[in-house]
Amino acid sequence: MRARRSIAAGLLTAAAFSSTAAGLAITATLDKASASPPVSPPVSPPQNPNQNGQNLDDEVNGAFNGTGTFTFGTRPCLQIEESFDATYKLNHGKGTGSFSVDGCATFPSATGNSSSLSGSFALTAPDGATLQGAATGSLVGGVNGNPFLSSVSLTLTPTSGTNEFAHVSGAITLNGLWTTGQPGPFNGSLSGALRQ
Repeated sequence: MRARRSIAAGLLTAAAFSSTAAGLAITATLDKASASPPVSPPVSPPQNPNQNGQNLDDEVNGAFNGTGTFTFGTRPCLQIEESFDATYKLNHGKGTGSFSVDGCATFPSATGNSSSLSGSFALTAPDGATLQGAATGSLVGGVNGNPFLSSVSLTLTPTSGTNEFAHVSGAITLNGLWTTGQPGPFNGSLSGALRQ
């Protein structure tokens, strides 16, 4: 009789253990199913090194040497047409570029011996990139008492370009001295404030 009771108790204990194990398995399965899947971090698109405004000043900053010429009454200019051609060497010593400026100038004023210039420019950087745009500014004659020596101050504003000059903004400041002649020596410096 005692043996039968022991067997029955053992069977009941085994059944209880089996039921508890099944419950734990079901709970674990439900917990696993309800868990959120891992979230991958967002992938940033490739960064354009120029999108934050690459400084392009080093491509134009430097001293230049060239020549300047003028003609009277040449269309489309009503008074004076002036042309400048020069090469420039980068301040950081990594190459030589070139530029030209063509514009219409007014006759010098009666006082101050100054005239205004409006035209266009084209520039080629040492690496072959090109830049084109508008040229505006002034010329003042009689520098150091020399009636044939003029100071030239121009702002070169880009409107189009290639390579690193594509979508460029800003301007280049040109300051130089021109000895009036056909042609006459023209030298000075370029200083850029350019961003892409």
